Amino acid sequence: MLQQTALSDPKAAGLDVPATQSFTCSWAESGASSAWVRMTGDLDRARVPELERTIRQAQLASRRVLLDLRELEFVDHAGMHSILEAHQRAHRSGGQLALVRGSRRVNRVFALTGLCDILEIVDLDPSEPPVQALLKFCGTWDAA
Repeated sequence: MLQQTALSDPKAAGLDVPATQSFTCSWAESGASSAWVRMTGDLDRARVPELERTIRQAQLASRRVLLDLRELEFVDHAGMHSILEAHQRAHRSGGQLALVRGSRRVNRVFALTGLCDILEIVDLDPSEPPVQALLKFCGTWDAA
């Protein structure tokens, strides 16, 4: 029974489990039919519903959505899958979804899974404000 408990709840089994960072996810319209989704902290399976709600709201309001991963510390398989589904949903509806490259740790997960080859991932200066970045990308997207 201990083994089963350890697998389902490491803390209940007496294992030292580091606390995960909180996760925040918000979005804002930025004009030109575009939205900016900002994520911070750790994106794991428990936080996927919040991410999916936020992206769906942004996609309903805007044709183009930019996911900012610069402040994301961690992403697991469920988070990656959710982002891929949002990309596919945007493509099917004639919209567009792009990502702002995250930390080395987050980017490595995208590279190892091959999603860097599927998703549009762009680089931005850490201090670049969202509105200016979206305006720059709107021109690129409109040309495509």
